[in-house]
Amino acid sequence: MNITILYLFQYISIFFLVWVKNSYGKEFIIRFNDQYWNNLKSIINDNQDQGELILRFVDDQYLLLPEYIHAPLNLMITGSVYFIGNKNGTIFDFHNYKFYLKFEFENSNNLNHLYFENIIFQNFYDSSLTYSNTPLMYINSYSDNIKILFNNCIFRDNKSALIIVSISPVKLKLTDYIIQITDCEFYNNIDRFFISLFSYEQLYNYLKVKISHCIFVNNNSIFNTENGQFDIDYCYFTEIGKDQYDYTRGVFYNSKNDIVNISNSVFENIDLNMNYPLIYGEKSYLK
Repeated sequence: MNITILYLFQYISIFFLVWVKNSYGKEFIIRFNDQYWNNLKSIINDNQDQGELILRFVDDQYLLLPEYIHAPLNLMITGSVYFIGNKNGTIFDFHNYKFYLKFEFENSNNLNHLYFENIIFQNFYDSSLTYSNTPLMYINSYSDNIKILFNNCIFRDNKSALIIVSISPVKLKLTDYIIQITDCEFYNNIDRFFISLFSYEQLYNYLKVKISHCIFVNNNSIFNTENGQFDIDYCYFTEIGKDQYDYTRGVFYNSKNDIVNISNSVFENIDLNMNYPLIYGEKSYLK
């Protein structure tokens, strides 16, 4: 009788532990060219019903090409999604192709997260070479109740814009940073790194972005923003140039109706022998 009760207790305990783990989210170990990688869109869009979705990319390199990923990565974020590379950095290689990542957030009362850690983004290219060319990553949201975080990531050898963020919230309640970029490195990217489009202009209601402890080497016209508050702290910038577009007015920063705070950062080896300033702003505040 006691043995039966003991087995029953162990069974209930195991069931409870499994139920607790599943109730907090799902986790996938993804290898290059396995069924999960081939169907990455479905894996992400269909598995956010239990809170956190953790995607672990354990191989050294993944090719983002149509022959390996069977559907464009138009992804709807309804929970919290984590892209986690291996400890040495997992390479997402676009192989000079424009297989871009698109993330959309619906208007929601819940806080949704998009998180990248230990991912290396390289060799992205949109051959159209226009000012509005396809970016490596496009983030569109109808809510400001979101958090987007990059930690210990690298962007290198990309030939088109890297990140465009467009936010049009139905209700405005900004209190904290929506985007945080920490301990990341940027090398040899010839187009803009960060482009923001935010539909509100009221003071204290800016899109808030924090960039800290990052390294930028040989990049062009890094920021192109409007209606944002950008706090840049403990960053290093060298060999900054202007991009190829006539519309761009600043070598480092193009700003409209922004608040830009730069502190504890280093700029060196910047060639300004051209008819463009380092920072160009319209109705912006530089601190």
